[in-house]
Amino acid sequence: MTKTAVILDTEFTTWEGALESNWGEDWQHREIVQFGAVKINTETLEILGTFDKLVKPHINPELTEFFVHLTGITKENVEANGRPFETVYKEFIDFADGDRVYCYGWDGKVIAENCELFNCMQLFHALDFTSLHSYFQLHGVDTSTVNSGALAKYFNVPLEIQEHNAMDDVYSICAGIRHLVDNGNATPFEYYKDKRVS
Repeated sequence: MTKTAVILDTEFTTWEGALESNWGEDWQHREIVQFGAVKINTETLEILGTFDKLVKPHINPELTEFFVHLTGITKENVEANGRPFETVYKEFIDFADGDRVYCYGWDGKVIAENCELFNCMQLFHALDFTSLHSYFQLHGVDTSTVNSGALAKYFNVPLEIQEHNAMDDVYSICAGIRHLVDNGNATPFEYYKDKRVS
C-alpha cells in the first residue's frame, strides 16, 4: 500500500431542484467549478499538501444564486481565479501524482462527465477514483442524507467550515476519518486496499 493518497471533493453548477431531478434538463450539465483536495499520509493521516482551484464553467457560465448561496463561491471569485476545466484537471493529475483518489460519492463520475464535455476523456483514465461511501456506511453513516461537509458534525467533531465548499468538505471528510481511526477503526486506505470501488 502506498503511503500517500488524495481525498477530493468538487463543486459543480447546479440549480434549485437539480439534485432532485438528477440534472434532468438537456441544458443542465454538472460543470465543475471547484476542485478541493488534500494529499494525506495513509498511516499518520497527516495532510501533506492541498489543492484548491476554481474552474470557469463554459456551457452555463452564469452561476445561479442557488449555487452561490450553497457554496459561497461568487461570480467575482470565478472570473478572477477560474480557468478552463482541462487546465485545472491536468494540474490536479500532477498533484495526485499517481495516488489513488478518494471521494465521498460521485465526484469521479462528475469528472468523467466533464472530460467528455470538453473532449479530454483520455485524461480521466490517468487517475483511479474510489468512493468512500461504503467505508462510512460501515460505521453507521447514512450517506444518502449526510453530505461530505456534514461528516464532522455527524461525528461531533468541532470544525468551522462552509458546507458545500469543496475544500471545507474535504476537511470534514478528513475529520470523520480521523475520528473513526482515533476510536480504534481501520483507515479507509486499509479498508479499500484490495477493493476497486468506483
